[in-house]
Amino acid sequence: MKALPYLHNASARGDGSSMLKIGEIHQEKNNEDSAFYWYNKAASINYPTAFGYLADHYSKNKDYPKSLEALRKGAALENAYCMRRLGVLYEYGIRGVDQNKATAKSWYQKAADLGDDTAK
Repeated sequence: MKALPYLHNASARGDGSSMLKIGEIHQEKNNEDSAFYWYNKAASINYPTAFGYLADHYSKNKDYPKSLEALRKGAALENAYCMRRLGVLYEYGIRGVDQNKATAKSWYQKAADLGDDTAK
């Protein structure tokens, strides 16, 4: 891929979106370990979107406590996707979260306020 050197240069300068894009490229090639590395790298600089990627990775591997932790960190950084996912967990009381409809509604509302149309 011709863009990869540019993405690596940008990521070396601390660009979180480039780190995520490199991770996505590795994910598309079924290289989960490399993808996880890049998602983690973006999370290490508190790039909000990275926490959703990490949460999905952990959930896929059935590490629900780490998935929940990543969602909470992403939500604290105002990532709408993480907020909506927390809403789902609270709505259904799944993956180590006690069911709480009021908390679910609050997370959905916060995600919707940030423009997440799915949360509306």
